Amino acid sequence: MCEIYPSPDKLGKQFGYADKKGIPLVIILGEGEKNEGSYKIKDMIAGTETTHKI
Repeated sequence: MCEIYPSPDKLGKQFGYADKKGIPLVIILGEGEKNEGSYKIKDMIAGTETTHKI
């Protein structure tokens, strides 16, 4: 299942939303990631973040 955050709020608010809903993984694809040709995966349980090339 995939859910897209409904508005362009700051990442902290989006992570809080994911945490409240019990979403274990978050994919981050912002302007910086687009420019670098990458995306990030944040593990909400472990609190880790990894970067991957597109």
